[in-house]
Formats: sequence, C-alpha cells, structure tokens
Amino acid sequence: MKLTPLIVADAPTFINPIGERTISLRSLTLSDLDIGISQLLDTDIFECIDLTDNDLIIVPEFGQSRRLKTLLLARNRIRILSSNFASKLYNLESVSLINNFIRSPKELAGMSSVKNLRELYLTGNPITGLKNYRLWTIWKFPTLKILDSEKVRKNEKEEASRLFGTHKEPTDLARNVFESTVDIGMGPEKKYSKEALDSKSIHMKSTYQRLSTSQRKKLKQELVSATKLADIERIQGILERGYL
Repeated sequence: MKLTPLIVADAPTFINPIGERTISLRSLTLSDLDIGISQLLDTDIFECIDLTDNDLIIVPEFGQSRRLKTLLLARNRIRILSSNFASKLYNLESVSLINNFIRSPKELAGMSSVKNLRELYLTGNPITGLKNYRLWTIWKFPTLKILDSEKVRKNEKEEASRLFGTHKEPTDLARNVFESTVDIGMGPEKKYSKEALDSKSIHMKSTYQRLSTSQRKKLKQELVSATKLADIERIQGILERGYL
C-alpha cells in the first residue's frame, strides 16, 4: 500500500512519552512512502514519525525537515536505506530499525547522511551477527551515544579507532567489515520476494526463546521505567511477539 495524503491526514497524532509530537503510521501494510512522506514533511510539525509494523523494503530519500528527531522503522522488511535518505532531516537524532533484514554495512550506507545521529537500534537484524559489528558501527557513526540500547563507552571508541583507523585512512579490517554480508539463505532472485521474507521471518522467530511468565513480568517492569522511545518500542515489540 502507498502512503497517500489521505492516510497522512487521517493518521492519529499525539505527544509521545518523551515529549515529542508524533504521527502514528503503524500497521498500515505500507510498502511505498511515495508522495505521502513529502506532504507529511512539508508541514514540518512532527518530531517523531512512527512507521513501525509495515512492509517497507527500501527506505527512500526523505524530504526536508528541521523538526524531526526520531524515526521509528521497526518490524518492517527493510533491506537497504537509500543513499542520502536523511540528508535533509537536519535534526534527526534517533533511528530504530529493530527487527528488519539488514545484512551488511553497505546497506546502512545511507545512515551516513544523518549528521547528528545519537541513537541507533539494529537489534534483530542479521547484520548484528557480523564479527566486530558493534565496534565497526561505533567507528562508522562517531556521534553515537547509544547503540542497541547500550551506551557507547569510551573504551569501545578507543578500540574501534585502533582496529579501523580513521575515516580518511581506514584499515584493511574496516574495508573488509564494510564488504561483509550475513547470509540468511535468500538468493538474488528472492531478494525482495514477500514470500521469501515471510519464510525467513518464520525461521528467525523459531530460533528465539518464548517468553516465560517471569520474563514477561520483568519486561513489563522495564517498560514502566523506560525513558527512551526506542527502548519502549523494543520492549513493546518483545511483549507483542511473545519471544526473545
């Protein structure tokens, strides 16, 4: 389904738990943001856009906004971010891509256009299985303060610099990590196949642990005390799915 001006006009808006004016475009089976996202950004009144639980495969280049701070893209089918997707989102600080299908650092190249990136959430993507994933991501996005709900520590930054060099003179290891891809068993002919993504999603779910009663109780307690929107999003997603 395309994101149309009518859908935008009818979408609920509210102030989220961290005080951001939010528009909710959740669970609409959106696969194409098309002209709807341009109309939405033209208003430039929202600090958070919530596109959780849709069918997006590619994150397109967004229009201009000086107000948008938080972009929620969890639980889609995202495989790649367009280059410069956020080059005109001048104050974007937090991006949640939890539970998508990003396999390679190359597919994150568009994140480089986010100049003030403070928080990035990639939990549940195949890329997190790469060796040196966390250190490489910290090195690649030096403004990061939080990665996958964990604070970026000073010693991690130092180790990342030691391993990967500078952005002007990256080490061979930095280049090798950038070229790496996690194989999730989807050939080129199935790369954007809904059926392939569905079957892979089922396979990924089957490897996770179902929530016990005590785990569910603990998560609900964490949800009450959570102060960051992406943490709230992550915990709610686990509770809704019923598995870790």
